[in-house]
Amino acid sequence: LDTLDSTTHVADVVTAPVMTPLLTFAAARGCKVQTGPEMALAQMRLMGQFIGAIPQAQGAAA
Repeated sequence: LDTLDSTTHVADVVTAPVMTPLLTFAAARGCKVQTGPEMALAQMRLMGQFIGAIPQAQGAAA
């Protein structure tokens, strides 16, 4: 963890708490962070498109 800097992207799949100790530590070191809820929302949208519950944009590949 000592090598984390502003060029590092840190993600955590944990959804609660949103800012985990890892993400809090990384953000304090200037890292870009991605939270668990952000990833979960993206996955839900893509899964909804995959099963046909959410229409895909015209010309979008499955």
